Amino acid sequence: MGHVRGGVVSAQYRWRDGARIQADAQATGEWLEKLRVTHGGLTAAIVVEAAHKASSPGHALFKWDDKAAAVEYRLEQARRVLRALEVTVEQCDGHVRKFVVINESGADTYQDLVMALSHADSRAQVLARALSELRAFRAKYAGLKELADVFELIDKK
Repeated sequence: MGHVRGGVVSAQYRWRDGARIQADAQATGEWLEKLRVTHGGLTAAIVVEAAHKASSPGHALFKWDDKAAAVEYRLEQARRVLRALEVTVEQCDGHVRKFVVINESGADTYQDLVMALSHADSRAQVLARALSELRAFRAKYAGLKELADVFELIDKK
């Protein structure tokens, strides 16, 4: 966990598996904790404002070239659309995601869920991602005893 230094518990920070952030997690965590204490909480706006100065420890976390940032934002909007679209499939009860992420030749692409599940390699990727997301959910809410039965089912996989 952390250790006590001068009466204050210091945490050990790291990026979650799969995070693609090219910055020191410890320095970033300490910077964000200082911001949280200073502001009595954090919002995205507080973080961006504090990172704006080139001397800020968080400056390198963001694209400051407005044209490049706009392109990145639009790409993220497209990802959000692809993640949010659902479709009704006769074999399923209710709605399912239309697109799922499949890694092909080292690049993530969005593929039709039904098609992805009909091929062994992409089906294995969908199932592995689903299990990974379940484990992440379990880790995030591990302290909630009310979910112990759900966690037991996740652990069986």
